Amino acid sequence: MKREQEYIVVFLFILVLLVPALALPGQQQAKGQKVLTQTSREDVMSPQPAAEVSLAVKKRIGFALRLHGGMNYLQGGQLNEGIAGFVQRYEQGAESAGRPYESVSDPLHLCYEAGADLLVFFGPRFGLSLGAAYLKGRQQSGVDITWPLYTFTVDFNREVEAIPVTLGLFYHLPLGKKFNLVFEAGGGYTFARLYMEQLAAAQLEYSNQYSTGRAGGLNFYARLGLEARMTRGVFIFAETLGRVAKISNFRGSAKLVSSSSPDESFDGAFFFFDLDHQGRLFHILDFGVSAWDNPEVSNAVLAEIDFSGVSVRAGVRFRF
Repeated sequence: MKREQEYIVVFLFILVLLVPALALPGQQQAKGQKVLTQTSREDVMSPQPAAEVSLAVKKRIGFALRLHGGMNYLQGGQLNEGIAGFVQRYEQGAESAGRPYESVSDPLHLCYEAGADLLVFFGPRFGLSLGAAYLKGRQQSGVDITWPLYTFTVDFNREVEAIPVTLGLFYHLPLGKKFNLVFEAGGGYTFARLYMEQLAAAQLEYSNQYSTGRAGGLNFYARLGLEARMTRGVFIFAETLGRVAKISNFRGSAKLVSSSSPDESFDGAFFFFDLDHQGRLFHILDFGVSAWDNPEVSNAVLAEIDFSGVSVRAGVRFRF
């Protein structure tokens, strides 16, 4: 009986040792699967190598070049108002003398425009735009007064040039697979030039003044456009742009050329002032050394040219 009890105890002891041993391979396999699963998850969640991250960034950042041209409607401001005052002043002179005259006083509004923009995409739809454009416009005004033996002619020709340099943010809203609606807004600095000719002639006598002034100032703009994809990376577009830019303090030089005296040059600036002549008030834009010491002149200030306006443009965009 004792021996049987000993056998039973030995059997139970062996069974106790065998049960963990039989269960160990399954446990080891499960642990191995768990380690493998954790390793796979760590591989997925771990950061990419530096080279792969750099490549991914390059894929997200893109560049494009826009070339455009069109027409700009310029407000003008004191430029147009001052030239109209000059013409009105000579018209009054002809009326006071009882002489017939013909006059033209067309404001300067239309300018040609061309430019280029470098676009930096920080995603498929948005980014930064660095651009520059060139605007130029020219207009003529004048009066012809008829006298018995000759015609007195005075012309006022003015020309404006502007180079707005801009930095803005843009967003492309897809309209289907081939079209984008483009929004952009920003600001920058405008470099401007004003040139004016005052040409007076009667028979063989003449007296001309050629004046040039340069200035600069801030500008702000917004544009809305529609572009169409032609091929991979090539788009054509049409857009409208609104710009706000008022620039003053046009300083430079003038040259006087006369049939009765040697040529003369002097430095100065463009002024805008009120001229009270024979009971009428005229707004005048003229180039001078300083505000005129003339009892008929009042409210003289440095002329401010309004380069604000609206542009209608078309062009092409190349995506790199």
